[in-house]
Amino acid sequence: SVKNGDTVLRGAVYDIDEIPFNDRVAFKELGIDFTIILDKNLDLKERLKPLEQLSEFRDNEAKYNRAIELANKYTGKELEPGELYQFLVRRPDRGLIKMLLPLAQAGKIDDFADKGVKNLVVGGDMDALEDGLVYMGVVSQLKEMIAPAQSFLSKA
Repeated sequence: SVKNGDTVLRGAVYDIDEIPFNDRVAFKELGIDFTIILDKNLDLKERLKPLEQLSEFRDNEAKYNRAIELANKYTGKELEPGELYQFLVRRPDRGLIKMLLPLAQAGKIDDFADKGVKNLVVGGDMDALEDGLVYMGVVSQLKEMIAPAQSFLSKA
């Protein structure tokens, strides 16, 4: 799970991220809510909780065999590691919002990126900012940070 200040270039991929349609049907037939399993906004431990229900089908042999097959197949095993970088980002004050918001609204992404990173990123994996994908990941999160101000002003 990602904490404040983390930038995910590419999140880890787990076995539960790639559940084929026929297994989703099987989960549904067993009464298991696979939407929780697929919800990448939840912590991995939370996503795995519905799988605990698979051991409850001992009274129905056909369902039990299918449940055991699914339980053995989906364990939350990491298939591909993610790439994670951490940056310390300060909360923008009014002056920074006034400087950055017009740039974001006008679509001047280069100016927004340069000024946003220079004024808001105060520490972390600074060398990683040389990687264009990491840089754009940070800029994207900075844009999300000021989005509430943009939303507020568009309604005013």
